[in-house]
Amino acid sequence: MAQDLPRRVREEAVAISRAGRRSFMAPVNALHLYYKLTHMVDESSDSTFDSPARQDPSKPQDQLDLPLRKVSSR
Repeated sequence: MAQDLPRRVREEAVAISRAGRRSFMAPVNALHLYYKLTHMVDESSDSTFDSPARQDPSKPQDQLDLPLRKVSSR
């Protein structure tokens, strides 16, 4: 699986692991790859992005429908 990562990301991971615990190196290339991959996700096929219209009506909803009643004026 590591071979599937871009070279920059692999080299960055090795550099961070060799730097030790006291190093403050940020995984910039890994974060950039993550950013690019998250924008390539097709929202229509990802269950994370379910729209309310496509949800199962038998499942409990996050919103409560409360009946409205007229308030009498005094």
